[in-house]
Parts: sequence; C-alpha cells; structure tokens
Amino acid sequence: MESLTFFGVSVEYFGVFEVIFVNLRSFHFGDTVECSDLAQHMQVSSTEIAGIERGDVNGNGGKFLTYLKYAEYVDISWADLFAFAVADLNEEVERASVERREMRKQVAPRKEDDLVGRIQTIVQRLSSLGVQVTQQAICGELQLSLREVKKHPRARMILEQFVRGYSEEQVLWRQKRDCELVEKAQQAMIRLRSQGQPITQKSVSQLVGTSVKVMLDYPQARALLSQIADLVYCDSVQQTQEREDFLVEQVLQAAKSLAEEQKQVTQRAISMHVGVSVSNLMYYPRVRVILESFVQDCNQSRLERSKQYQEDLARQVATIIEQRNALSEPVTRWSISKELGIPLTRLRRYPPVKLLLDKVGAERQVNLAKRFELRGDELLEQARLAAESLEAKGSPVTPSAIGAALGKMVQHLKRYPKVKDFLSQVEVEYRLNRVGQSQDREDALLEQVMQAIEYLQSSGKQITQQAIGDIVGITPDGLKYYPKVKNVLKHIAEEAYSNRHLKFVLRENTLVEQVQEAIETLKSSGELVTQKGISKIVKMSIPGLQRYLRVKAILDQVADEYRKAIAKHIQ
Repeated sequence: MESLTFFGVSVEYFGVFEVIFVNLRSFHFGDTVECSDLAQHMQVSSTEIAGIERGDVNGNGGKFLTYLKYAEYVDISWADLFAFAVADLNEEVERASVERREMRKQVAPRKEDDLVGRIQTIVQRLSSLGVQVTQQAICGELQLSLREVKKHPRARMILEQFVRGYSEEQVLWRQKRDCELVEKAQQAMIRLRSQGQPITQKSVSQLVGTSVKVMLDYPQARALLSQIADLVYCDSVQQTQEREDFLVEQVLQAAKSLAEEQKQVTQRAISMHVGVSVSNLMYYPRVRVILESFVQDCNQSRLERSKQYQEDLARQVATIIEQRNALSEPVTRWSISKELGIPLTRLRRYPPVKLLLDKVGAERQVNLAKRFELRGDELLEQARLAAESLEAKGSPVTPSAIGAALGKMVQHLKRYPKVKDFLSQVEVEYRLNRVGQSQDREDALLEQVMQAIEYLQSSGKQITQQAIGDIVGITPDGLKYYPKVKNVLKHIAEEAYSNRHLKFVLRENTLVEQVQEAIETLKSSGELVTQKGISKIVKMSIPGLQRYLRVKAILDQVADEYRKAIAKHIQ
C-alpha cells in the first residue's frame, strides 16, 4: 500500500481517496441539477459524472481533476474532504459516520422533494404531448432506473398510481373492443345468412376484419364464436344424416339392378352404379354395413364356386390318369397339363389336384428308378461281351475300346453304377498289363543298346546317343523314357565329355607351342609381331585361337605390345 503526504499528513493512498469519494458523493444529494447539465457545465462526459454520483472508485469516475471540479461545484474544499477522510482513518470513523448520517438526513428530504417535482413536470409534459404516461416513460425521462426511483416512498406512490390508472384504462378499452367485435360479428352472420353462404368462424372473422385467434381473446366474442361452431356442427350432422339416407337408398337400388341383370354384386360395381367412390361410401356407417354384407355374400359364393371348380378339375385329372394307364402311355404331370390346356403352376394351386399330381410324380420317379436299374444291367452285360470280344481279337481291353464297341461314350456308361465299377476294374487290369509289357520292352531295348555300343567300338566309330539311336531305330528322347537305358546313355555321355576335355587340353598345348614358334619366326625375320601374322603362320583364325584361354592370353599380350610400338613410333 502506497503512502501520500498531504498538508503535512502521511496517509494510505487508496484508503484516503475511497473515503474522500464517498464523502464527496453525499454533498450532491440535494442538488436539483441533472447529470447532463452538470457534465456540460464541468466540460466532462456524463459517464464520469454518473461514476462520481455512484461513488465509483474503480476508475469510472474520471480523472482526479474531475473530482476537484466536482468538489468545487458542490462548494466544499478539498482540505475539508481530506480532513473527513483522515478523521475516519484515524479512529474517528464513528463520529464522521454520525455526522454524515445527519447530513444525509438533512439532504434526503430535499432530494426526494426535487425528484417528486421532476416526476410531476414529466407527467404534465407527456400528457400535453399525448404520450401514454407509464413508469418506463417517467424513468426514461429521469434517466434513472425504476429501482432507484422506488427507493423514495413518495415517488413510489406516484408511480403506483399511474400503474393502477393504466390497468383500469386497459380494462375499459378491452370491454369496449369486445362489444364492438360482437356487434360486427352479428352483422356478419346476418349478411352471410341473407347471401345463403355457410356461417363459420373463419367467414365471420373475415367479414369483421380480424382473425379468429384475436376474437378468441375477448370473452363475449369467444362465446359468440362457440355458438357459431355449435351451429356449424349441428348443420353438418344433419346434412350427413340426409346424405347417408340418400346413399343407402341408392346402394340398395344399385344392388337390386345388378341382381336383375345377373351381374356380380360387388363393392366396385355398386360404386360405379351410384357414381361415388368406395372410400367415400365407407365414410357412412349404415352404407358401410350394407357394403360389407355384400362382400361377405360375394366371398361365400366365390368360395363355393372355387370348391366346385377344384372338385371338377380333380375328376378330370383322375380320368386322364386312368385313360393313359389303360393305353400304357406314360403318365406325367406335363402330359396331364398339356391335355387339360392349363399350366402346371396353375394346377398346383388347387389342393385336390395338387395331391393327384404329387402322387403321379412319385410313381413316375419309382418307375424311372426301376427302368434305370434295368438299363444298367443291360449295358453291363453288353460291356462284358465287348471286353471278351476285344480280348479274343488281341486288342487292348480299355474303357474307350468298350465304349466304341457299344457305340456309347464312356461318360454316358459311367452314369450307371454297375457299369462304372466294371469299367474301373477293366482300366486297372489294363494298366497292370501295360506295366509288365513295359518292363519286358525295357529289358529287350537295353540289350539292343549294348549290342549297338559293341558294334560302334569294334568299327572304330564315335559312341554317341544319336549313333546308338540310329542303330536301334529310336530317337535319343525315346530311349530316355526307359530308366535302365537312360542310365547307360548317361554313362556314355560322361565318358564322351571326359574324352573331349582331354582332347581340348592336348590341342591347347599344341597351339601354345605353335604360337610361340610363330612369334619367334616373326621376330627373327624383322617383321612386326601381330595377331594376324601369328594366325597366318599357325593357319588358324584369330577367333578360333581365342577359344583357348592360354593362347588368348598370349595373343592379348602381343596386341598390347603392338599398340605400344605404334604409339612410340608416332611420337
């Protein structure tokens, strides 16, 4: 907390000024000058003056100089204000408070008299201007809140008088308005009745020039609208009753006419005859009862006709089944449907007919199963005979051969379980025979291959797989199909490879010697040593020489020396 030395006295800054502002506010309670006039006189804003009036110490009261001007206006020196503050802060708070209370008691009546006078002046001015005098209007002119004004008893009494007067005035005005609306509504009803138009709440309110919602806000008008609604309801009920009586007579007459014309009496037929939709006819209870009774009668007769039709159709189906059985013709559901000229899906809708058709279908399935079994036995016997015939001819006995002999596809024969088992057995036996024959064939072929090798060795020819195949009469790939023969051919290939490698090494050694001799020859004759010169002496092409690694290394060295000699000669 900061300290301030003022008139030789050191005090706490914020506490002193808070007390000064409170005291300063109390000296202006009796002044009749408004805040706006005071602000204009002091050349400051009304907000700052209002802050001082409220005793605001948080900054809304303006600058410190504004408080000095305010103190000068209320005719009190700053020294006196400061003395009050120092006294309050130096344990003289009670005495200063008493003095302030006394001062305020003296000032408060004067402020209330001034407020009452201002209120009376405002009331006179508003009345002269024809403006409604309300509490809000008075407080707006005073620039004070209603709560502030009501703190003063006399001012509060004056405001309450205006509230009571306004309420009484409103009641009288509403009563007058209610009577006017009732009178206009009665005239509207007379006008509508004379024009032959329906009297409803909406039509009456339109002629009155207002809405139904507004009229319902007034008691007498609301009672009159209720009477109108009751009248409309009674008229509606009477009209509905008369309409219902008329439609009952029309419906009964339409039903009689349809019966005389021997037409089906249905709701739709009656509706078309009367000229009113079925949904509108159903709106009337008595008419709905009559129509429902017709529907029940129609449904009952329809059920009886449907039952009779199903029985007749079932008898026709039974007759067709008997006739076909007598003629030994196949009895199927499709044949029955075709003979009757009725789709099978439609026949199955009728329970008696469906029962007969299901019985026919079950018998048909049993007969087909028996025929299938007999056909399978017949084909099995034919297949066995075909297998014996093939075996007697020395032909291979296979499922395909049997099928070809019978003129049937193997897939067709395998549809029959017994025939399928027989063909599977035939195929297994054929494969076993093929394995035994293959082994015999392999042994015979191996012996031929060995004889071919001996022949090639004795004749001094090269032993190769192609040479062996040519002698035996089978390609090398065909010989490799047999494992034993394949192993022999593999051994021959390995020996041939080892011989070729040995020949390659010997040839390489020979070429190395020839190349070295050619180099010496070229040097002794004074010629340049080049790959081309070596190739001519050896009588072999350069690519052929380069196939041998050692020879290639010598040739590469010769090429490097030749390039160096050329480069040196150019320099």
